[in-house]
Amino acid sequence: MRIAAVNAKSPFLGCVLVALILLVGAGTVIAADATTATLTGRVTVSDDGTPLPGVAVTAPDNERGTSSRTVTDADGRFRVPALRPAVYTVTAALDGFTPFAVSGIVFEVGREVAADMALHPGFEEEISVEASYQAIDPTQSQVVTNITTRQITALPLPTRNYLELAYLAPGVNPSRDVRFDGVVSADGQEARNALT
Repeated sequence: MRIAAVNAKSPFLGCVLVALILLVGAGTVIAADATTATLTGRVTVSDDGTPLPGVAVTAPDNERGTSSRTVTDADGRFRVPALRPAVYTVTAALDGFTPFAVSGIVFEVGREVAADMALHPGFEEEISVEASYQAIDPTQSQVVTNITTRQITALPLPTRNYLELAYLAPGVNPSRDVRFDGVVSADGQEARNALT
């Protein structure tokens, strides 16, 4: 039986190895670069809670003049990914039911907002609710903090180091270093540079 040896200096093997490293690295960068929010929820009949398939759910972004749309599945569930951070009015409409709108939903970077809606049978005027939904994702246990533009411009930064804004997040403290070098401690875990 003859076994072929792979030449470690082969240019083809080197190219494959570099391509594999780049693909794995690119996936990590893409996953870490969250710049949008997600809307999820369920639409039901208000009388008995029966799920409504085929409901048109719309989330218009009035600041930018764009709109995201989806349709509920057989279970009445919907998901609208890639929403830019803003304040939205979410509407649900289906023939034979009164349209439903929820305004004032704030979407922040990296957050998933759940908005369940119940439609009333009949042809009445649109039902509108002014509310703010809490951006709580029951599937995540991480602590996320969004720093607004207003906070950035209003808060003083004595050292003019933008990394000090990280102290606004719960559980974040300066590192044990005497000088501020951008290293922070979050919930007792310090950032460490494995290369030094």
